[in-house]
Amino acid sequence: NCGMLVGDLTYARPNVYHEIGFIMGRDKALGRDGNNFILILNESVEEDDKKVGFNLSSIKQIRFTQTEELALKLKGNITKFYNLTAIK
Repeated sequence: NCGMLVGDLTYARPNVYHEIGFIMGRDKALGRDGNNFILILNESVEEDDKKVGFNLSSIKQIRFTQTEELALKLKGNITKFYNLTAIK
């Protein structure tokens, strides 16, 4: 029942694929658009550790090499998802 899932595809962990598949299936069953998850991938790891399965390769992913870059991209995506505005 999470509002948003952030799935780290780095190292192709089977449990992450399971969780992403679960939220996608649940969204479909509930008639949702399936935009309540963000996929991330660290491109600074070895080539074999950044392979993405065929079933998720066409879905938008935040790819990064440094954590500062990830933080900025995540902030932008989460701000957009929750329709947030900066406090002045």
